[in-house]
Amino acid sequence: PHTPRGHETLKISRRAFTKTSAALLGASLANGPMLAAEEKTTTRPGSQPTNEQPGTSGAKRFQVGGGTLEITALSDSIIHLVFTPAGAIAKTKQFAVLPQGRSSGAFTERREEKSVTLSTAKVQIKFSLEKGALQFLDGNGKVLLQEFEGNGEPEQVTRKFVKTTVNGEATFNVTNVFLPAQDEAFYGLGQHQAGVMNLRGEYVPLRQENTDVSIPVMISTRGYGMFWNNASPSSFDNRFPSLLKWNSEVGESVDYYFFYGPGMDQIIAGYRELTGRVPTFPKWAYGFFQSKDHYENQGEVLEIAAEYRRRHIPLDVIVQDWRWWITQGEGEFRPNYGDPEGMMNTLHDQHIRGMISVWPYFDKKDQGSYRQEMANNGAFVSGTTLIDPSVVSHK
Repeated sequence: PHTPRGHETLKISRRAFTKTSAALLGASLANGPMLAAEEKTTTRPGSQPTNEQPGTSGAKRFQVGGGTLEITALSDSIIHLVFTPAGAIAKTKQFAVLPQGRSSGAFTERREEKSVTLSTAKVQIKFSLEKGALQFLDGNGKVLLQEFEGNGEPEQVTRKFVKTTVNGEATFNVTNVFLPAQDEAFYGLGQHQAGVMNLRGEYVPLRQENTDVSIPVMISTRGYGMFWNNASPSSFDNRFPSLLKWNSEVGESVDYYFFYGPGMDQIIAGYRELTGRVPTFPKWAYGFFQSKDHYENQGEVLEIAAEYRRRHIPLDVIVQDWRWWITQGEGEFRPNYGDPEGMMNTLHDQHIRGMISVWPYFDKKDQGSYRQEMANNGAFVSGTTLIDPSVVSHK
């Protein structure tokens, strides 16, 4: 397991300021974005081209760039954005967002001949009906974030949808491209092993791997955060610092949440409001965990724990990593763990907690009763022996 380093001082990488030359920008636009309007606003004869509608709530839908753009104010500082290409049906599952996090706030809508501005008490969203790229501003008009408009070329689009087939199902590979500010730094995205805190100029794959825990939430030093709402393998790509690309291998829509702070605590509070408030860990969880590749048998586990106590070294948890099982996936201990319940009781008597590592897939050769029960309940990802948590959680 990765050993956390000591406290680090947050510094904005110089790469955020030195890689934005005109030549680099020109080279990086090869994968950029654009939206063209499919319909224009109309005005009555003799009327002004500006129309303001105060206090309207619910999702706002606009036909731009060959699809439907849906914008919802969940509060004054939390905005949900979904873009679905024409002919597709938005069906993003809300794995993380709680029902109470989906209630609607209110927008003031100001529509002009070629543009729309949606405003809450804290945030403004502006976009052109001709191109449709979004611009996010605070209440004073300061630009926080903007999407790349493109230049009309097929590859120069704000949102890109490439048809693909995954596990036999027709879907899209989806990308959304943004233009970050030159002085902007990015933090977050979970636990990764590259040793980088400021993610400006970085590429971060967003998928669950051994020692990598991906959380598609990013916080910017410009006072906003983003939650890329897609559970498929994804990526955060700022290798060309003048462009920020979010990509997912599977998606019917581009779907993300925008949080305004401006403080980082306020941004995190918005994410917690959306996904739920996590209680504080019990005190023992902040203590020392003893773990290594794995222990071979019950006697080794108990001997290590007892030695900590003999030496008066604090220990709260001992971890039995892989290879405690007879067959991977089955929940049965090997014979050299003769009495698993007794082992745990001995640890508890010493005020030590035991933890086992559970790997969420089965050996393909395993035909045990537990695997058969899982298969009968449709609990595997199609075509694999990987456990599907969306099924298991409902059984």
